[in-house]
Amino acid sequence: MTICKTLMAVLLLAIVCTSCDPGIAVVIRNDSAVDKHVKVNSPSGTSIPIDQRAVNPDSIRTYLTVRPGAGYVPPLVNVPKSSPDTSFRTYSFTLKPGYTAVIESRWPSAYPTYGQVFIIDNTDTVRLTRRGKHFKKSAPRIFLGGTWSHSIKQ
Repeated sequence: MTICKTLMAVLLLAIVCTSCDPGIAVVIRNDSAVDKHVKVNSPSGTSIPIDQRAVNPDSIRTYLTVRPGAGYVPPLVNVPKSSPDTSFRTYSFTLKPGYTAVIESRWPSAYPTYGQVFIIDNTDTVRLTRRGKHFKKSAPRIFLGGTWSHSIKQ
């Protein structure tokens, strides 16, 4: 009987841990003082990454970045995608200073579209790869899901 209870407890714990998982998100944060033009290139064999929570698929959700624990939830601002090209899987947008853009979000949880390339102001090229250094993953680190974020410093 104790084996059955142990298995039930493990199963219940697994369900709770995975059901609370927020899915995935890929975000870019503009910590510089000027607008940044960001071009997103998706790898071949994939479609343009989607933001399932966006109201309009032709726009990017952005929000003013605030420090954690500030008690203020900033409003979402939709920025239109410019020059979308579905055959080459590219689009671009302008990211204002102090804002964070949600490039991709999905539910249920899954890994992001690895291999995406982000070109910032036609000079800085950033690639989202597995275990890459440009994007840092925030919690949860153990389970699938979480947020991969990149900060534009200059």
